[in-house]
Amino acid sequence: MRIIQRLFVVFVTLATLSSCMGRLQPIHNVSNHPIPLTAQNLPTATIERVILQAGINRGWVMDPVGTGKIHGTLNYKTHFAEVDITYNQSVYSIRYVSSANLLANGYQIHRNYNRWIAYLEKDIDTDLQTVALGIRP
Repeated sequence: MRIIQRLFVVFVTLATLSSCMGRLQPIHNVSNHPIPLTAQNLPTATIERVILQAGINRGWVMDPVGTGKIHGTLNYKTHFAEVDITYNQSVYSIRYVSSANLLANGYQIHRNYNRWIAYLEKDIDTDLQTVALGIRP
């Protein structure tokens, strides 16, 4: 009987771990991502405005905290993510700060966080290019 109980505990533990494994990925930080060449002559105030709006459009609460720095938070259902975005006229970075209910362990996090960051990165690039080309104000 003890063997069956131990096997059951091992099975439940392995099943729980394997279900979490597929959802966890290394934390994706965007480091020194080049501003699109077409946008590198934009004033930093315009770059800041574009980054703020890209985040707001994705549901982030964006808070400029100084020259070249924005603090972003995202509350989605029961999940919370917090990032710092730094930027200048040539590069920007998005760095993980903290989270809740995203299984973060210091190195890995739920794949949804990485997807949110990838969408934000893509939107920032696209919006910077369209502003630089005069497609929208």
